[in-house]
Amino acid sequence: MDLLGRMRGAVASSVPPGGVGVAFSGGIDSTLLAFLCRERAEVTALTVGMPGSPDLEAAAEAAGRCGLELRTAHITGLDGRLDAALGAMGGRLSWAENAVAFGRIFELASELGLGAVAAANGIDELFCGYDAYRREYSSGPDRLESMIGAKFESELEMFGRIEPLARGAGVLLAQPFLSPGFAEHARAVPLWQKVRGGSDMLRKHAVREAAGLCGVPPDICSRPKKALQYGSGIHRAALKSLRRRGAPTLRPTI
Repeated sequence: MDLLGRMRGAVASSVPPGGVGVAFSGGIDSTLLAFLCRERAEVTALTVGMPGSPDLEAAAEAAGRCGLELRTAHITGLDGRLDAALGAMGGRLSWAENAVAFGRIFELASELGLGAVAAANGIDELFCGYDAYRREYSSGPDRLESMIGAKFESELEMFGRIEPLARGAGVLLAQPFLSPGFAEHARAVPLWQKVRGGSDMLRKHAVREAAGLCGVPPDICSRPKKALQYGSGIHRAALKSLRRRGAPTLRPTI
């Protein structure tokens, strides 16, 4: 089965029918997921961020062009949210930043009466979305495959810690691209369909092709990767918060 068909199957088996919120940045992964969810459910795109953050602006532009209902929320009370997230995430800053963002998304979904939130995590890990795959390309395919496995396992562990936030908000977290069946298929996709050299600034080419076939606008299909914590403005705000209050020793992440 082709990749788009596998993605449709993963969404069908994990996203409940009815109303669903999609964690939405306006990038290729979240836009593709919103299109796939829209084939079986009523979709509300959910975007959170610090005031004036790039994701809030990109999401509004993309949602308007794609005919998606968009609801947004600012992240407030960052100091308290960040401290709680650092404790829950074992001191890993990037994990804590994701927990802050998703925690606010779950709150927004609950406020809107949405019972489920779908997120596109797993695509960057499985399809070489991160810049590190380009930088390590010359190390050879075994190294890249090892990175894929390590990053995917790290993502599973992180969301194992984030998922209780969804339950606490009374929301189901659906992550079709982290499912074992989809991951098995994705791991079998040839590397050349994911990353094509040390100068490949886009990467995850198979996903971009699938998004185009699904109807995602071409310029959104070609948007570069930007991690949630950066696009939402959380990373910069978190560093300022920690420095102002005396930064603790933070654990690195893969």
